[in-house]
Amino acid sequence: MPASSLLYEKFKVLNELNNIKVNKKKLDVEQKQHVYLDLFTTRKNVTKDNLATSLNCDAGSITGLSDNEKFNSSLSSYIDLKAILGNAVDDCNKNEDLEKIIEYSTIFEDGNIYKEKLSEISWLTDEQIEKLSNIHFKGWGRLSKKLLTQITNENGERIIDALWNTSNNFIQIISDESIQAKLAEINGEYADKSNLEDILDEAYTSPQNKKAIRQVMKVVEDIEKAMKCKPTSIAIEFTRRKGKSKLTNTRYKKISEAYEKITDELISEYELGKLQSKLDSKANNMRDIYYLYFMQLGRDMYTGEKINIDELHQYYDIDHIFPRSFIKDNSLNNRVLTRKEINNNEKADRTAADLYAVKMGDFWRKLRKQGLITEKKYKNLLTRTDSIDKYTKQSFIKRQLVETSQVVKMAANILQDKYSNTKIIEVRARLNSDLRKEYELIKNREVNDYHHAIDGYLTIFIGQYLYKTYPKLRSYFVYDDFKKLDSNYLKHMDKFNFIWKLEDKKAEDVYDNVNNEFILNVPKMKDYIQKIYNYKYMLVSKEVTTESGAFYKETKYKAGGMNLIPIKQNKPINIYGGYKEKRNSYMMLVKIKKKKETIYKIVGIPRLLSDELDRLNTMSEKQLLLETIARTSLSKTEQNFKIILDKVYYGQLVIDGNQKYTLGSVIYKHNAMQLHLSKQALEILAVGKTKSREVKDEELIAVYEEILLVVNKYFELYDISKFRQKLNDGLEIFKELPIYNIYENNKIKKIGKFEVLNRILIGLHANAARVDLSVLGFKDLGKLQVNGGIKLSPDAKLIYQSPTGIFSRAVRVKDLG
Repeated sequence: MPASSLLYEKFKVLNELNNIKVNKKKLDVEQKQHVYLDLFTTRKNVTKDNLATSLNCDAGSITGLSDNEKFNSSLSSYIDLKAILGNAVDDCNKNEDLEKIIEYSTIFEDGNIYKEKLSEISWLTDEQIEKLSNIHFKGWGRLSKKLLTQITNENGERIIDALWNTSNNFIQIISDESIQAKLAEINGEYADKSNLEDILDEAYTSPQNKKAIRQVMKVVEDIEKAMKCKPTSIAIEFTRRKGKSKLTNTRYKKISEAYEKITDELISEYELGKLQSKLDSKANNMRDIYYLYFMQLGRDMYTGEKINIDELHQYYDIDHIFPRSFIKDNSLNNRVLTRKEINNNEKADRTAADLYAVKMGDFWRKLRKQGLITEKKYKNLLTRTDSIDKYTKQSFIKRQLVETSQVVKMAANILQDKYSNTKIIEVRARLNSDLRKEYELIKNREVNDYHHAIDGYLTIFIGQYLYKTYPKLRSYFVYDDFKKLDSNYLKHMDKFNFIWKLEDKKAEDVYDNVNNEFILNVPKMKDYIQKIYNYKYMLVSKEVTTESGAFYKETKYKAGGMNLIPIKQNKPINIYGGYKEKRNSYMMLVKIKKKKETIYKIVGIPRLLSDELDRLNTMSEKQLLLETIARTSLSKTEQNFKIILDKVYYGQLVIDGNQKYTLGSVIYKHNAMQLHLSKQALEILAVGKTKSREVKDEELIAVYEEILLVVNKYFELYDISKFRQKLNDGLEIFKELPIYNIYENNKIKKIGKFEVLNRILIGLHANAARVDLSVLGFKDLGKLQVNGGIKLSPDAKLIYQSPTGIFSRAVRVKDLG
């Protein structure tokens, strides 16, 4: 639907209205409908004050607005059309034509075409058409008309009707089991009639997500082939990409703005001044502990005692308002700063309200009033363990178990269609991360690619654990399971951290809490996961590709350069300049016979000629063109050749002697050897990011030396450009460096040991990355360029892998011909 559709705007307004609360209570249906008709049909911009007047209440009692001062949505299309068309806008028989008017305007930017389309609507006058042509509607909504008007719940209500007739918002309405079942049925029917590419072509998701789903299907099919049977269950979890954080500046600004509005009811002007001076000194170091310190006005949240900022790390801890054994919530809305002995001993598994609400309630209320804590945090602080109702419990369950990612839902739908008898379990990424932290499975992406395998294993393990341990909760995490949750089951639930038994140091055997069947022994499982984590070798497979883009490298060179390629045939290089480097579409392998030796060499297939190759009909024509390409690419001494492999992809895996690499081009090798370091080394490297303790020079030197041991033994490929020797020579320089980078005017003045180690890991990684190690006396570690082009030995092997790497085939070069 167009974003300005009457239906879509009605949906947005009702959805926003159904989130509004007055004195912590939702508007009833009659109030909501009154506000809709009284305000939204008469004005485009509705503010909190307008709402307060309409409801005859205090504006300060209104919550739930995204903007806090006004509504983000409006019925602007309705108001614009009413100004031109009058009461016709309220005529339900004309609704379809009204939507066409908006759709035509959204599609046709040309005014004349728009007028022509409007003239097809017979009841519009010439004057109305002229006025309508001056209105331009833009953009498209995120929902379909079918979803809002053709899907009904068990009462026969459409989603748009339920938004009007109830106080539920969109998410609450579509969470209804009857609606979920119908959506799954419709999606299943669509998937059943379409192949994967048809589904992805119409999917509203990014190219990266579509590619990820294709890979998921290939991996599942590969495992199915290996196991020779269909999977009984599939657990899926997608990693979310994080953008660059501006957390420090945002936090500093937020605190500063809050301090400007503070009244002396909460803190004296003198004390506030002292806090502000401390705040300025920590402006560039706004970690959680300092952020909480300033938002709590430098006081202990549970006792109200003043905190000496210099003793912060020594005597104070960050505590979870709802304990972690109760619910896994690491957000700032569930964390406060308090003394260590309270966190470790006194509070234990109770909520903050159980122990401190009587004494500290007034202080918490004032913090909320001044905007120093959120409404949600205030509510958490006041929630007692015995006062949690079934709706709050359901909310806790959803926050821990329900996966909301659309790409996960799409993948689950496609998998369920292909494997109708398979359980598709959706695992929240946070559960994976929590278990990884608990078991101290350090993730360092720069060292190797094994962290993907560990994440995959943990996802499957957690999925199976949840499925077996919480059979009554499966509707929350098993796709296509719509069984209603038994309210009696909820009464006995007192923990909402669903992996707490896996984290409990004292836990032994775990049983299904419904059928009392044995599931696993926790200590043995921990040992097994540690064993997997410490594997030195894991299967790694990477995609092979061809290039289908530009014919030349993008850089254009000025006239006068040597060996330039014309930009176009009619543009001479002596006037217009040209390109220097052709792009290749893929490569081929040729066997060159010389007087004293036989050479096997990689030769590029220019992008300029690859399309022509594809158009040729006969093998003889293709062979002739390939030979012409090879002849022009090879030197005069390499003209006695034979093409033994006519298509070699980028990313092709090669093992040649002690070198293991993928082909980055005809001259670049990309390392394919995975580096493995001890857990001790990984722990030391992790401190560089967390700064959780002091690190000694000797520890970092030991990590460097461990890297050298592995490189000297296995990384023969890095003899290119004498990188191995340079790394060994750099050890003495490394010993003299500071531990951390030294900065001056926000620029690095001197590079530290942690930075150097991180760069070395990036340069040794199994990919195309390269790094500057000028501090050790050389540059471009990882740039594995072979002058004169890549040549393979007769015993070199080309490794062809299936998507998972489970199946592979090695072809020796000398056996190709």
